[in-house]
Amino acid sequence: MTSVKKGTPQTIKKMREVGEDGFIWYKLKKGSLYGAADIDGNTIIPIKYSDVDYCCLVGDETHFFTVKKGDYEGIYSPKGRCIISPDRHFTSVWIGSEKAKSDKVLLYVWVADNNQNYGLYDIKGNEVVPLEYDYCRLADVGNILYIAIEKDGLTGALDLNGNLIVPPCTESLIYMHKDIIGISHKDKKTEVIYR
Repeated sequence: MTSVKKGTPQTIKKMREVGEDGFIWYKLKKGSLYGAADIDGNTIIPIKYSDVDYCCLVGDETHFFTVKKGDYEGIYSPKGRCIISPDRHFTSVWIGSEKAKSDKVLLYVWVADNNQNYGLYDIKGNEVVPLEYDYCRLADVGNILYIAIEKDGLTGALDLNGNLIVPPCTESLIYMHKDIIGISHKDKKTEVIYR
Protein backbone atom coordinates (compact mmCIF):
# COMPACT_ATOMS: atom_id res chain seq x y z
CA MET A 1 0.00 0.00 0.00
CA THR A 2 1.35 3.40 -0.93
CA SER A 3 0.35 6.78 0.38
CA VAL A 4 0.31 9.98 -1.55
CA LYS A 5 1.23 13.16 0.25
CA LYS A 6 -1.26 15.86 -0.60
CA GLY A 7 -0.43 19.54 -0.80
CA THR A 8 -1.03 21.89 2.06
CA PRO A 9 -4.70 22.28 2.94
CA GLN A 10 -6.46 25.30 1.48
CA THR A 11 -7.16 28.05 3.93
CA ILE A 12 -10.62 29.43 4.48
CA LYS A 13 -10.96 33.12 3.72
CA LYS A 14 -13.52 34.88 5.92
CA MET A 15 -15.09 38.15 4.68
CA ARG A 16 -17.38 40.21 6.94
CA GLU A 17 -20.66 41.24 5.25
CA VAL A 18 -23.55 43.44 6.42
CA GLY A 19 -27.00 43.23 4.82
CA GLU A 20 -29.23 46.24 4.11
CA ASP A 21 -31.14 45.38 7.27
CA GLY A 22 -27.98 45.34 9.41
CA PHE A 23 -27.64 41.52 9.50
CA ILE A 24 -23.95 40.66 10.01
CA TRP A 25 -22.53 37.47 8.55
CA TYR A 26 -19.30 36.11 7.10
CA LYS A 27 -18.86 34.93 3.54
CA LEU A 28 -16.51 31.94 3.60
CA LYS A 29 -14.31 31.00 0.66
CA LYS A 30 -12.16 27.91 0.22
CA GLY A 31 -10.62 27.61 -3.22
CA SER A 32 -13.45 28.47 -5.62
CA LEU A 33 -16.28 27.44 -3.28
CA TYR A 34 -18.33 29.56 -0.87
CA GLY A 35 -20.32 29.15 2.32
CA ALA A 36 -21.49 31.36 5.19
CA ALA A 37 -20.94 31.78 8.93
CA ASP A 38 -22.96 33.64 11.54
CA ILE A 39 -21.67 36.58 13.59
CA ASP A 40 -20.15 34.14 16.13
CA GLY A 41 -18.17 32.38 13.39
CA ASN A 42 -20.31 29.21 13.31
CA THR A 43 -20.69 27.76 9.81
CA ILE A 44 -24.35 27.98 8.79
CA ILE A 45 -23.98 27.21 5.09
CA PRO A 46 -21.38 24.61 4.08
CA ILE A 47 -18.53 25.69 1.82
CA LYS A 48 -19.70 23.86 -1.30
CA TYR A 49 -21.40 26.46 -3.53
CA SER A 50 -20.22 28.55 -6.46
CA ASP A 51 -21.73 31.62 -4.74
CA VAL A 52 -23.60 32.64 -1.57
CA ASP A 53 -25.47 35.90 -1.09
CA TYR A 54 -27.68 37.43 1.58
CA CYS A 55 -30.99 39.01 0.56
CA CYS A 56 -33.58 40.97 2.52
CA LEU A 57 -37.03 42.35 1.77
CA VAL A 58 -36.97 45.63 3.65
CA GLY A 59 -40.33 46.43 5.18
CA ASP A 60 -41.49 42.99 6.22
CA GLU A 61 -38.19 41.87 7.78
CA THR A 62 -37.83 38.87 5.47
CA HIS A 63 -34.24 37.77 4.97
CA PHE A 64 -32.59 34.70 3.51
CA PHE A 65 -29.51 33.39 1.71
CA THR A 66 -29.39 32.41 -1.94
CA VAL A 67 -26.81 29.85 -3.02
CA LYS A 68 -25.61 28.81 -6.46
CA LYS A 69 -24.26 25.48 -7.60
CA GLY A 70 -23.32 25.92 -11.23
CA ASP A 71 -26.46 27.02 -13.09
CA TYR A 72 -28.83 26.11 -10.25
CA GLU A 73 -30.00 28.14 -7.26
CA GLY A 74 -31.17 27.34 -3.75
CA ILE A 75 -32.33 29.11 -0.59
CA TYR A 76 -31.23 28.90 3.05
CA SER A 77 -32.73 30.51 6.14
CA PRO A 78 -30.53 33.00 8.07
CA LYS A 79 -29.92 30.25 10.66
CA GLY A 80 -28.65 27.82 8.03
CA ARG A 81 -31.69 25.62 7.33
CA CYS A 82 -31.77 24.54 3.67
CA ILE A 83 -35.20 25.46 2.28
CA ILE A 84 -34.63 24.75 -1.41
CA SER A 85 -31.52 22.83 -2.45
CA PRO A 86 -29.80 23.66 -5.76
CA ASP A 87 -29.95 19.90 -6.36
CA ARG A 88 -33.63 20.42 -7.30
CA HIS A 89 -32.30 22.08 -10.49
CA PHE A 90 -34.20 25.37 -10.31
CA THR A 91 -32.54 28.09 -12.36
CA SER A 92 -34.23 30.83 -10.35
CA VAL A 93 -35.53 30.96 -6.76
CA TRP A 94 -36.78 33.85 -4.66
CA ILE A 95 -38.71 34.35 -1.45
CA GLY A 96 -41.77 36.55 -1.83
CA SER A 97 -44.24 37.83 0.72
CA GLU A 98 -47.83 38.98 0.89
CA LYS A 99 -49.61 40.55 3.83
CA ALA A 100 -52.81 38.85 4.97
CA LYS A 101 -55.87 40.59 6.40
CA SER A 102 -54.62 39.74 9.89
CA ASP A 103 -51.42 41.72 9.11
CA LYS A 104 -49.54 38.43 9.22
CA VAL A 105 -46.93 38.21 6.47
CA LEU A 106 -47.09 34.98 4.46
CA LEU A 107 -43.87 33.86 2.80
CA TYR A 108 -43.54 31.70 -0.27
CA VAL A 109 -40.72 30.52 -2.51
CA TRP A 110 -41.11 31.28 -6.20
CA VAL A 111 -39.18 28.87 -8.44
CA ALA A 112 -38.46 28.51 -12.15
CA ASP A 113 -36.69 25.99 -14.35
CA ASN A 114 -34.62 26.41 -17.49
CA ASN A 115 -37.77 26.20 -19.68
CA GLN A 116 -39.40 29.18 -17.92
CA ASN A 117 -41.93 27.04 -16.08
CA TYR A 118 -42.88 28.51 -12.70
CA GLY A 119 -44.11 27.06 -9.43
CA LEU A 120 -44.40 27.87 -5.74
CA TYR A 121 -43.10 26.23 -2.58
CA ASP A 122 -43.95 27.01 1.02
CA ILE A 123 -41.29 28.41 3.34
CA LYS A 124 -40.51 24.89 4.61
CA GLY A 125 -39.58 23.73 1.10
CA ASN A 126 -42.76 21.78 0.31
CA GLU A 127 -44.19 22.01 -3.21
CA VAL A 128 -47.51 23.89 -3.36
CA VAL A 129 -47.72 24.62 -7.10
CA PRO A 130 -45.81 22.33 -9.51
CA LEU A 131 -43.59 23.73 -12.25
CA GLU A 132 -46.27 23.88 -14.92
CA TYR A 133 -47.35 27.52 -15.21
CA ASP A 134 -46.13 30.44 -17.31
CA TYR A 135 -46.54 32.62 -14.21
CA CYS A 136 -47.71 32.27 -10.62
CA ARG A 137 -47.54 34.36 -7.45
CA LEU A 138 -49.29 35.00 -4.17
CA ALA A 139 -51.94 37.71 -4.60
CA ASP A 140 -54.92 39.12 -2.75
CA VAL A 141 -58.37 40.33 -3.60
CA GLY A 142 -60.50 41.91 -0.90
CA ASN A 143 -57.90 40.88 1.72
CA ILE A 144 -58.29 37.20 0.76
CA LEU A 145 -55.02 35.61 -0.34
CA TYR A 146 -54.85 33.25 -3.31
CA ILE A 147 -52.30 32.11 -5.91
CA ALA A 148 -52.63 33.85 -9.28
CA ILE A 149 -51.68 31.60 -12.21
CA GLU A 150 -51.22 32.04 -15.93
CA LYS A 151 -50.98 29.32 -18.58
CA ASP A 152 -50.94 29.85 -22.35
CA GLY A 153 -52.31 33.39 -21.96
CA LEU A 154 -55.18 32.27 -19.70
CA THR A 155 -55.48 33.43 -16.07
CA GLY A 156 -56.89 31.63 -13.06
CA ALA A 157 -56.47 31.10 -9.33
CA LEU A 158 -55.48 28.44 -6.81
CA ASP A 159 -56.10 28.44 -3.07
CA LEU A 160 -53.10 28.59 -0.71
CA ASN A 161 -52.86 24.78 -0.74
CA GLY A 162 -52.53 24.70 -4.54
CA ASN A 163 -56.11 23.55 -5.23
CA LEU A 164 -57.78 24.99 -8.33
CA ILE A 165 -60.52 27.51 -7.50
CA VAL A 166 -60.70 29.46 -10.79
CA PRO A 167 -59.74 27.48 -13.92
CA PRO A 168 -57.53 29.37 -16.39
CA CYS A 169 -59.78 31.28 -18.79
CA THR A 170 -59.62 34.14 -21.30
CA GLU A 171 -59.50 37.75 -20.11
CA SER A 172 -60.91 37.13 -16.68
CA LEU A 173 -61.09 39.42 -13.69
CA ILE A 174 -60.91 37.87 -10.22
CA TYR A 175 -62.86 39.77 -7.59
CA MET A 176 -64.03 39.51 -4.02
CA HIS A 177 -67.59 39.99 -2.78
CA LYS A 178 -68.21 39.35 0.94
CA ASP A 179 -66.64 35.88 1.51
CA ILE A 180 -66.94 34.73 -2.10
CA ILE A 181 -64.19 34.81 -4.70
CA GLY A 182 -65.68 35.32 -8.11
CA ILE A 183 -64.55 35.64 -11.68
CA SER A 184 -65.97 37.88 -14.34
CA HIS A 185 -65.37 36.69 -17.89
CA LYS A 186 -64.87 39.67 -20.19
CA ASP A 187 -65.24 37.61 -23.36
CA LYS A 188 -68.64 36.12 -22.46
CA LYS A 189 -69.83 38.89 -20.12
CA THR A 190 -70.91 36.23 -17.66
CA GLU A 191 -70.06 35.78 -14.03
CA VAL A 192 -69.08 32.57 -12.31
CA ILE A 193 -68.84 32.43 -8.52
CA TYR A 194 -66.50 30.20 -6.52
CA ARG A 195 -66.85 29.76 -2.75
